[in-house]
Amino acid sequence: MYAKMYEMAKKNDDPEIITTGLVFVNNNDYLANSFKGISQTSGSIISVFDNPSAILDESPSVCNKLFRSDMIKNSPFIEEKMWEDIAFTYAKMFKANKILRFNDADYFYRRRANEGVSSQNNQFNIHLFDIFEVNDFLEKELREANKYETYEYYIKFIQIAYSLYRVTEIFSWNIDEKTKQELINKMCKLILAKYGNWRVYPKELLSSKIGIIELEKINEYFIKNNQSKDMKIS
Repeated sequence: MYAKMYEMAKKNDDPEIITTGLVFVNNNDYLANSFKGISQTSGSIISVFDNPSAILDESPSVCNKLFRSDMIKNSPFIEEKMWEDIAFTYAKMFKANKILRFNDADYFYRRRANEGVSSQNNQFNIHLFDIFEVNDFLEKELREANKYETYEYYIKFIQIAYSLYRVTEIFSWNIDEKTKQELINKMCKLILAKYGNWRVYPKELLSSKIGIIELEKINEYFIKNNQSKDMKIS
């Protein structure tokens, strides 16, 4: 996979980032045979300035990407925080001039219910509020690169979408309802205060990152608990 990506990068004047398809699979399932028919594309070049919305289609995972060395020199991950790849990857993408993207099913991301980051989704996570530090780190890097104002609409979407995703995880936690409600309310108030009203983004766009069912859960929660209409997604 990486050899192909590298060779195609050389043929396309060394774009700053090369990314390929990422497929989520359960446990030890391997679905490569199912995707052979769509796994031999030559890739396409994305101009970030001309088409910044294309970045919203990308996963923050670094495992399905190659970064040109000058893009990551002296650019460490934020330390000791969950979801640190969100800040690292999206900052590099918004700073890039062009990205070579393959739609191939090359990288299989295994999610195991009882192992790794995925295992945190159904239980209380003490790192819940790390997402705001990660988002702040992303914003800081792009402000320092004088890219924030140019891409503010898209950056705030990333910040809102991944913060709301953390909210949806709370619904499945095995904790008392009072604590659950307090956490959800605190998260949503912080999102509104830091990034603004998520209603400015189309429901279809939000659901592409969060999931339509999860968005409905958020809406149902706010209706049930008589929360502000600013928190409902139309």
